[in-house]
Amino acid sequence: MEARSGFMSAGAGRPRVSVHQLPGSLSSQSGQALVELLVVASALAVLWVVMPWLAHLQDMALSATHASRHAAFLASRGESTQPGLSTVESFFSGGAHRWVDRRGESVLEAGRDVRLELQNGPPLSALGQPGGTHANATILRREWSLEDEGLISARVSLTFWGGPRWPPHGPRGKLGLDVYDAPYPSLSRATAILRGGGHAVSDSDTQERVGQSAQAWAGARAVSVSHGRTVQMRTAGVDAGWARAAPDFDWLSRWSGHVPAPLIVD
Repeated sequence: MEARSGFMSAGAGRPRVSVHQLPGSLSSQSGQALVELLVVASALAVLWVVMPWLAHLQDMALSATHASRHAAFLASRGESTQPGLSTVESFFSGGAHRWVDRRGESVLEAGRDVRLELQNGPPLSALGQPGGTHANATILRREWSLEDEGLISARVSLTFWGGPRWPPHGPRGKLGLDVYDAPYPSLSRATAILRGGGHAVSDSDTQERVGQSAQAWAGARAVSVSHGRTVQMRTAGVDAGWARAAPDFDWLSRWSGHVPAPLIVD
């Protein structure tokens, strides 16, 4: 009896669990999991819409930056004094530049939503030119055509059109995602470059500028050639006996098209 009594005492101290409490507990946990699932699904749905919307906006802004740079460089090099819209349309067309909304409709068309504006500014002052106001620098700028002709600014603007489905009609969605179906905010990107700031279009153009500069090249070359021809006349007999070639006093054009090996990029 004592052993039985001790056993019963030990068992009496154990916690008792009622099986009738389990269904209610599982039901409350299931309800909480359902709410959490709805919250996470809503957040993912918003991200699913917002991330492509933002990525498209950034990509179109980057394309506008590239287009403004291209137009500014064309104008500064003199290839086209007034580059038209066709010079930048390639930055907003083609398979790599197809931006669409949630319905798969295009949100930007080059011929309709893209504008190009070019503005010419005044030349920089003497203090803003290479060499400043120094007398010799002024001469070199004139002989080398380094004095700029002013700033040229190319601005590419994007104005988006909402299409026939905007503004939307009917009730708004519960998540408010229809706001991302609205047209993108207008944006513009600009690039400014100095015109005529010493830009050479080829090797021959560079050599011609250098050769015509009296202070930097032509004066010193004339003295060197004079001394060289004097030496040539006096040593002609000796050089003839060794079949030596006559000296070449063309020190510019022979290097046309040649680039030092360390500067060649494969």
